[in-house]
Amino acid sequence: MSSPCHDLMAGTQLLGKSAEVLEYTKGACMPSGGDVQGEVVLADPVTVCCYAPTS
Repeated sequence: MSSPCHDLMAGTQLLGKSAEVLEYTKGACMPSGGDVQGEVVLADPVTVCCYAPTS
């Protein structure tokens, strides 16, 4: 059974990025905060599926 695929919003592009840490400086402050703020709201869920064609 195959899952249906849906297009993303018009004008949306999928691409990949990579990053590299060029210099690392250790932090000097103690972590704080981390309290939950706001809420998650599900709006217009979209299913994206990808498959690799077989040859």
